[in-house]
Amino acid sequence: MTQYVHTLNASGHLSPSRPASLSGWARLILLALRVRRERRQLAALDDARLADMGLSRADAEREAERGFLDIPAARKGSLYL
Repeated sequence: MTQYVHTLNASGHLSPSRPASLSGWARLILLALRVRRERRQLAALDDARLADMGLSRADAEREAERGFLDIPAARKGSLYL
C-alpha cells in the first residue's frame, strides 16, 4: 500500500502532496518522461497539423520548453489512484 506525505496547502488544510513510497516516485518519473515525450512530439509537428489542433508554432515551442517535472495537475492526479 502506498503511503502519502501530507502538507499544508495555501488555505492551511492538510492535503496529500506526493506518494512517499519508492514506487510512487518511480510512477512520477515515468509520467514525467511520458509527458516530455509527448511535448517533443508536439514540437515536431508541422504548422498545418498544429493549426488543425488550434495551436501555433509558438504554443508548441512554449509547451516543449516546460520543465521536466512541470506536469499538468490533471495528469498528476492519476498517480494517487
